[in-house]
Amino acid sequence: SAAGGGPRLAFGPSRAEDALGDLSTGEVRAVATWFSEHLGAVGRRNASVDCLWMAGPSAVELFIPPKAATVAYLEGRGPRPPRFARVTAVGRRGVEEYRVGPIVGGAPVAGAAAELVTARGDVPYVKRPTESNADTRLSEGLVNNTLRTVAQLLE
Repeated sequence: SAAGGGPRLAFGPSRAEDALGDLSTGEVRAVATWFSEHLGAVGRRNASVDCLWMAGPSAVELFIPPKAATVAYLEGRGPRPPRFARVTAVGRRGVEEYRVGPIVGGAPVAGAAAELVTARGDVPYVKRPTESNADTRLSEGLVNNTLRTVAQLLE
């Protein structure tokens, strides 16, 4: 114990957190805004046929840096790998995943890019991250019509 002169534990920032820690709330917002402005994406699906939307609660997350660069940084043999975001979007062409960045100072830098990292169709639409309430809202009319038809059949 600390009172008895034993070892004291201290927790603070680490190299692992610095290189592999989740994006901050501010970084997620900045990347989502950048992605929307540069690719025309929206935050949730709408009825437009050409809608490109950022899909679900994990639409913007850390893009894990390359292993060799990360290990070199963790061992003190190299610089911290640049931070990038993985953005998952869904549109007419299906699920698309992008590498966006680099992120410096909490936002994509001037000249940042969005690089498509999966081939269209690699991630099946049914395997995309879920969207809270969006599927229900957009299918409500279909469900209601179905229930009305079923109710008539059961009378």
